[in-house]
Amino acid sequence: MEPICLVETTPSGGLRVNDAALAVLNNIRENVQVVSIFGPKGTGKSYLMNMIAETPKGFLLSLPGGPCTEGIWMLCCPHPTVNGRYLVLLDIEGFDPEKGDFRKETMLFILAILLSSVFIYNTQVSVVPEELEKLIYIRELPCRVRADPDEELNMSLLCSLFPQFIWCSRDTILDLKMGEELLSPQNYLEEILQTKKGDGDSPVELIDKLFPNTRLFDLCEPCPGIEPFCLESVPEEELAFLFKNQLQKLRKYIFSREAKTITGGRNITGQMLASLANSYINCLDTGNVILLNEVFETVTCEETISQGIKRSRSATQPLFPDLHWRHKKDLKEMSIQSCQPPEDSIPIDKGVATAKDEPGTSYRSQKYESEEEKAIKCASPSSYLQKLERVTPVKQSQNIPSSTRIRVNELERVTPVKQSQNIPSSTRIRVNEFRVSESSDPIHMEEPICLITNSASGELQVNQEAMNILSGMQHPVVVVAIAGLYRTGKSYLMNKLAGKQKGFSLGSTVQSHTKGIWMWCVPHPLNHNQNLVLLDTEGLGDVEKGNDKNDCWIFALAVLLSSTFVYNSMATIDQSAVDKLHYVTELTECIKVKSHSNEDDSMNFARFFPAFVWAVRDFTLELVVDEKPITEDEYLDTALKLKTGNSKEVRAYNMPRECIRNYFPSRKCFVFERPASTAEKLRKLEELTEDELEATFVRHAEKFCQHIFNTAQTKTLKGGHIVTGTLLGNLAVTYVDAIRSGAIPCMENAVVALAQIENSAAVRQGHEHYIRAMEKRAEFPTETLKEISELHAICEKEAIQVFMTRSFKDDDQTHQKELKRIINLSYEQFCRKNEQASIDKCTAVILDAFQNMEDQITAGYYSKPGGYCCFMEDQKKMIETYNAYPGKGIKAEEVLKDFLKDREEIAYSILKTDQTLTDKQKEVEAERMKSDAAERENIAMKENQKALQQMIQDQDRGHKEHVQQLTEKMEQDRQNLMKEQERVLNQKLQEQRAMLENGFRDQANRLEREIQALRQETRQTRSRGFCSVM
Repeated sequence: MEPICLVETTPSGGLRVNDAALAVLNNIRENVQVVSIFGPKGTGKSYLMNMIAETPKGFLLSLPGGPCTEGIWMLCCPHPTVNGRYLVLLDIEGFDPEKGDFRKETMLFILAILLSSVFIYNTQVSVVPEELEKLIYIRELPCRVRADPDEELNMSLLCSLFPQFIWCSRDTILDLKMGEELLSPQNYLEEILQTKKGDGDSPVELIDKLFPNTRLFDLCEPCPGIEPFCLESVPEEELAFLFKNQLQKLRKYIFSREAKTITGGRNITGQMLASLANSYINCLDTGNVILLNEVFETVTCEETISQGIKRSRSATQPLFPDLHWRHKKDLKEMSIQSCQPPEDSIPIDKGVATAKDEPGTSYRSQKYESEEEKAIKCASPSSYLQKLERVTPVKQSQNIPSSTRIRVNELERVTPVKQSQNIPSSTRIRVNEFRVSESSDPIHMEEPICLITNSASGELQVNQEAMNILSGMQHPVVVVAIAGLYRTGKSYLMNKLAGKQKGFSLGSTVQSHTKGIWMWCVPHPLNHNQNLVLLDTEGLGDVEKGNDKNDCWIFALAVLLSSTFVYNSMATIDQSAVDKLHYVTELTECIKVKSHSNEDDSMNFARFFPAFVWAVRDFTLELVVDEKPITEDEYLDTALKLKTGNSKEVRAYNMPRECIRNYFPSRKCFVFERPASTAEKLRKLEELTEDELEATFVRHAEKFCQHIFNTAQTKTLKGGHIVTGTLLGNLAVTYVDAIRSGAIPCMENAVVALAQIENSAAVRQGHEHYIRAMEKRAEFPTETLKEISELHAICEKEAIQVFMTRSFKDDDQTHQKELKRIINLSYEQFCRKNEQASIDKCTAVILDAFQNMEDQITAGYYSKPGGYCCFMEDQKKMIETYNAYPGKGIKAEEVLKDFLKDREEIAYSILKTDQTLTDKQKEVEAERMKSDAAERENIAMKENQKALQQMIQDQDRGHKEHVQQLTEKMEQDRQNLMKEQERVLNQKLQEQRAMLENGFRDQANRLEREIQALRQETRQTRSRGFCSVM
């Protein structure tokens, strides 16, 4: 199988289980050996797990500067050396002791310990005690996990339950010395654990106390000179001989270890492992202490019940063997109470035998029946039913009636789609798979927060708290960024856009006040389904910083993240002001459109760049040229006019002007007079009311705000895909990670990387919608297959619509195929729920209907002359009673068939002992009984064939629905792309006309080439047909 995410992280830093992975585990009834790996980020954990499993392309390897494994990923395969056992490999997200999320990393570490039978601690290069000291999360184990209230006894019991501890040192050849003595790896580890003693809770001491066995293995570099992320493509014969030898020793040792066990040495199955994972995560996420005895008892009970149910359905055993009488009675009693027949139906005898009537026939042994279970059962049969019927402690939907809560896992989430390995290393980013916000209203932040921090050394980093805010924002975003020289009043304008007097820090000294890029998210004042995201950037040209390249990155990020870019300057747009905007000429060094192009691709900037607004502050001149009044936009056009000539000075003069004219799809200008007349007021600008400000300034500021509110577009990616808050956050991470790695941010790569993230989220969101819709609307059991089929069709259509709304650039339909696959799996689960609900209800009804006959058989009533006729007459009446009972569902005939088949021996015995019948009559009756049984078998077979045929029809209909919606989306995407191309074409045509009118033929010819290329691209888009889909 392919690796699948077992445990996901939530925006709040918690954990949640992926039920698609639980479904995989629940199908593994064999014992399991569980091997988990944990260690610092970037130490090659995934590659080692792939080599252990002998699947070089299993877990996804990380690229430099790219994302590492997130959460816990799982790979299951048959055990390579032990028949009848499964190997479960768990690849745990790497930790960062200095910058990581301690709470999340602690929970992942605890899960790795509790779920595994072999725990690998993976480090790189050095084998020193300090590497073990990094395992600080172990201090939380005795506090968060308890096996006994007594502290000393608790440590001892934990040691007996915890896995084998293997320290694996990578990419090194050990030269282990303790003093002058050369030691073996094992002796060296023992020396470390024995000599490193401190206050009793150091990681090294706790490793020694908590783990029953510890081993040290070293692995040299697999293939010297090959980058780690390329190792999966290296053939085995090209790997270093020493590495293969060391790996073989490690594999041999791991596979010789025992299967995963719990208290009493009981081996666990995949189904029990799923239940354990659920229980542990529920405790960790709620902050509760994990009480191992209670968890093990619950899991053991569930496994016992599950095995009993499985045995009761075996073809070689009666459907209702006496061994399970107590469970049978409980089931009948509880189900009948929750589904009483209407008053006009045929009455059913409600006599129920108690457990004490059948001594020695307890369904579960007293060893596993807790006092809590007894209390629940006595107080409320329906409560006991919920506990009895549970396989894993997944929270049940509150909208489902108690009578339909059955023994099937509820799939509420989806496996994140495996990331494409073709994404360039500079843009493979941390995937933030967050839940969709439940709120229908745009987010309103009370104050700004730093989005991108800028350290004193010029290192940029995305603030995780800001990312968490953006991740919950599923509304489209209008992003307005402002940049300019420091101390020019940028923050005041942004506060005005936010509708607040205070917010972004203004400052009142000659020092730059804003550092990095700050963010303020407020509801859009005009479009209530959008968020207005305001980005206030660090002032450019700060003499204290003295890092011009850092200013370029801040400027570039403001351009890349915004849909409207405001450049703020002082006094006038003269040559000095344009020279200070030299950052725009350096954008070609900071931004690339295509990853594989070495040519200047700035001609395509206009397709990606935001609208440009130049805000001129403290403007005192008259807007007059040649004694004629001009508008603010004409003033900007005049300032951006080019000079003729080809000298060095002319080229330097024209460069920034050409960049502004060509890079930005539109431009606008606003001039503002001084907001206040005195320096004292200017220093306290955020404290002044509008009445205390200059009237013209207030008027111009209002005009500026209205322009932004009315014309600023939502942020989009190439092809017109609308950006949400979640996408914006991931976009920021993409660009910042590229900058931090020394690469140039590439917009094309960013779109590819974001598409992977967003499409995975779209799969999850579509699947979640399907699950919620089915659970809300379904009432199990349904009377016919058609009912659940029609409901599935409606919910699947809605789920596809949810996916289509969020997904983009899923060119090969990888993610849509994944959605189709998991919806089909979930539908099968719901069908099994429906079948099981029907079986449970029919079982309860048939037991109640035949109770009087059971009593008569026990009393020997039919062991008399003429008893067979009485038996058949009573059985006929009971069958009529059973058939008349409403709402039994689709398994009514099958349950009746199995029940009567189990009673055939009783019927034959009564027939043989009935002395009133001749041998010939007995032969005729025996043949009739066989004929009736064959007919019932034939009816049941036809029902099963009908169900299979319905499933095939449902899949075919679902496929057609996928194709139809995909075709509609492809057409919409094509229309959006054509609109984008048309917009850029019009902008270039307008610029070309201006160049021709002013005599700049060289620039006009260059634009003509760009226009022709764009027209050719537009024609191709217009004539493009649809490729074969799905």
